[in-house]
Amino acid sequence: MVLKMPDGTNVTVIEKMVLATIGAIVLIVVAIVLGHGCESPADVTEDIEALRVERDNLQAKTEMAERSLAARMAEVQGASEVYKILKDEVELLEAKKDGRKVTFYIELDLRQSHFTLDWEKHAKDAMNALQFSLPVDEDFYNEVKAGQPLVDKFRSGSAWVEGSFGSWKVTVNKKYTRISER
Repeated sequence: MVLKMPDGTNVTVIEKMVLATIGAIVLIVVAIVLGHGCESPADVTEDIEALRVERDNLQAKTEMAERSLAARMAEVQGASEVYKILKDEVELLEAKKDGRKVTFYIELDLRQSHFTLDWEKHAKDAMNALQFSLPVDEDFYNEVKAGQPLVDKFRSGSAWVEGSFGSWKVTVNKKYTRISER
């Protein structure tokens, strides 16, 4: 969470808490020095120990706040993803109900990889990779997931004939639908 300071700079809540903690410690030290200039060394030692305990408590609270914030952010991210999925499903159902044509697509990543230490072959494999979309039926669309490998096959013919050890990989990059306007 970001807060705007009076001077116009942006500061996170954690930074604001740290700045407030440092400010409080400085004020306490100044008050001790000015107000208790005649304190005994034992009193100063007790004050220092009290400040250390207070600092440790504030650090523990800050860490707890950071963990809580991270957990809440993860919840929001998860809820956002669920919302998008549900929104897409509702749109799909409404389109089907209205009699509009829904076309299902998967985007595939096709690449070859070689088992070699030659960086030029690896660079060539990366440059020759292809991404393309294919229309599929609804059942297949629902079966596959983004990131799922469809083919990961060793090229045995090339190994026997040319001595080239490699494989073809076909992976689902993403899935999407297109809804026609009647």
